[in-house]
Amino acid sequence: MAASMDNLLGSEEIAKFDKARKLSEEIDPETQPYKSKYEAREILLDLKSTVQALLNENEEIDDVKFMLATLEYQLGLNFIECEELSSGEEHLNKCLLLLKDNKANTKCISTVLASLNQLGILWSARSEFEKSFKFFQSAESLYKDYCHNSDTAPYSLNELFLSDDDRLSEHQRHLHMEKLHTLTLYYLAQIYGKLDDKDKSAMYCHTTLQRQLETKQYDAIDWAVNCATLSQYYLTADNFTQARHCLASASHIFSEALETYVQKDPSEISENEEDDPVQYRKADIARCWTKYCILLLQTSKDKLQSEEISDEATERREQLLQECESDRQSASATSNDNRDDGAGEETKTNEAEGAACEEKEDVEEKEDNHKDAESEKDMAKLSLRFQSLELTSLESAVSDKLVTSFEEARSVFLVGQKYILEAKEYYVIDGHVTDNISIVQDHSHLFKLLAFFEPDLERQCKMHKRRLDMLQDVLQDLNSQHYLAYCRQLQYEMAETYSGMVDLKISLTEVSNQRITPHAISKINSLISQSIKMYETFIESLKSPDGVMPEKLEDDLVKPTLVAYFCMGRLLSKYITIDLDTKLEFLDKSIEKYRFVVNYLNKNTQFIGILRTEYEICQEMISLVPLKMELMKKQSTIHPT
Repeated sequence: MAASMDNLLGSEEIAKFDKARKLSEEIDPETQPYKSKYEAREILLDLKSTVQALLNENEEIDDVKFMLATLEYQLGLNFIECEELSSGEEHLNKCLLLLKDNKANTKCISTVLASLNQLGILWSARSEFEKSFKFFQSAESLYKDYCHNSDTAPYSLNELFLSDDDRLSEHQRHLHMEKLHTLTLYYLAQIYGKLDDKDKSAMYCHTTLQRQLETKQYDAIDWAVNCATLSQYYLTADNFTQARHCLASASHIFSEALETYVQKDPSEISENEEDDPVQYRKADIARCWTKYCILLLQTSKDKLQSEEISDEATERREQLLQECESDRQSASATSNDNRDDGAGEETKTNEAEGAACEEKEDVEEKEDNHKDAESEKDMAKLSLRFQSLELTSLESAVSDKLVTSFEEARSVFLVGQKYILEAKEYYVIDGHVTDNISIVQDHSHLFKLLAFFEPDLERQCKMHKRRLDMLQDVLQDLNSQHYLAYCRQLQYEMAETYSGMVDLKISLTEVSNQRITPHAISKINSLISQSIKMYETFIESLKSPDGVMPEKLEDDLVKPTLVAYFCMGRLLSKYITIDLDTKLEFLDKSIEKYRFVVNYLNKNTQFIGILRTEYEICQEMISLVPLKMELMKKQSTIHPT
């Protein structure tokens, strides 16, 4: 039975509902945070009584039931916003119960979708992600079924409380429905992430962003940050093309926010970063770009190193094949002496040719299948692009291909460094300590990766010196008590960097084919001392106030601590000196470091697996170094200086 809303509710009730909605959106003072919402609640409860009475008199009119369900939804939302979650859940469930037989009705499907979304959010907040997922999944299925079975745009969420003259157009209703579904997809992206299904989380996130672009229903800053965050997922899958596309899209859309943004006077900005959202969001997007450059260089480095190992293995394999071929020829000669006749040999030859043809066909079929698979991948990548955005200049600024040369690596490095400097404009050390440290560490990592591609050993050393300078600048400003974990990270990285420079300096003396100079010796020994000093500073931070090393280290500190001892043992043996007593003293200390590693692992055997290489080398060194020391003493006796 159809009826006009004006005949079901008077203008007074419609005005009350409108007032309740406006009150719900007001921002109250901190002293009375829910004042307006409580007022709205009273109005909604009063309206509920009125509509419930109307339903009791007109049970056959579906529209009245739909209006009551809308009020239950609004009350549920009201209680949730006032942090009364159980009461909010109760009202939302009442809403769905009222509409259980009319879920796909044009006049109430929006209410059902909104209620399912809110219940999904509610259970997610309780960390009940499986329950949350079921509500969002139900909303998604309901939307798809409705779109499949109906061409009519459904009423908006509160449209039953509008007068006939204020009803929405088909287009407005369609936009409202699509916005509700976009929210469902957005929440599904979050829940899939919580359920550790990263692939589906990324897919739903991309779909959400795409829909927001198409409908132009998005906040430019939020959209850009979400898209930049999505790029980090693609980085974990080594999909640099898609990651770059997301970052370029984020930067492009963020420029929209910058066009309308008016820089605030510094005196007007409080300590709360939310007061100036554009600047810190700009820095966050810049940091995502930095991670892209770091991962691209790191993956390129890893691939080149694996190829070097593979080349060595290939050379060995070819050598073995040659040996096998030699053996086979010898065996073949013996076989020919004992063959039966030509007919038998011809049969074998035909069989071999047939097998070769079959093998060739198999190879060709596999190649065709591979090409088809690659084509499907290319199509899938194309479908994940935001086609409406012009990103040529942004995407062409940095490669999406693995680099193989210093020039290619330098191009990526410069882009990463540009974004690091951009991020540091906001994340200064004063007020953003931990963020600033992370950014400096990223900068150091970029230099480290660039040095890998630099063929000139002297220039490599200079790059590592830059790393040391920037790390030291941060470390000296930190309070070791308040930022102990970060101090340890910086100390350890500096120790590793000094140690790496020792190896470079030694390599330089070896490739020069000249007698090592006193200056070079002094430099190498100085770098060794500085590396050991940093490792020891790290070790000291683990000790008790009275300077005693704990018998049992925390699990996450076992590997770095034992590796530090291992590295110190290695470094001590590299000191260059012509004084025998000094050299023996260094070697004796070296044995102490190796022995610490072996003793600790013998007592805590569960860690041997993660330090197998270091453990075995230390055992070997404990045996070999004393022999070396004895030999040095004997040689000194025979050839005294």
